[in-house]
Amino acid sequence: MAPHDDLLDALGGADALDDIVAAFYARVVADPDLGPVFADVDVDRLVHMQEEFLGVAFGSPTHVADTDLAAAHARRHITGRQFSRFVELFTDTLAERGLPAETLDRARDRLALYVDDVVGQYGASG
Repeated sequence: MAPHDDLLDALGGADALDDIVAAFYARVVADPDLGPVFADVDVDRLVHMQEEFLGVAFGSPTHVADTDLAAAHARRHITGRQFSRFVELFTDTLAERGLPAETLDRARDRLALYVDDVVGQYGASG
């Protein structure tokens, strides 16, 4: 079993992930550094896409994520600093739910695998 296969279960399952993502995006759009990145985005659509992506990333056999992450994020010019803040807000959301530090670390490590696709050429500028 790959290390992330049971991560979705550790988060509380698919329904819990949906709640986590909704709470997380409330933080993201209110954040002074990240909010502007999502100013012209349909947040409801984004939340749904993120639920699917994170479901796949965290080991769900039923979620589907078929978006090219690099292409989807290229025009956003997301920096490494912004990606780190995104991950920080996500793990803060998990911590608020009382999840153990090990689960937060595993989620953080799993998200880190996608940094190059999300920041692309902007990774060095922040």
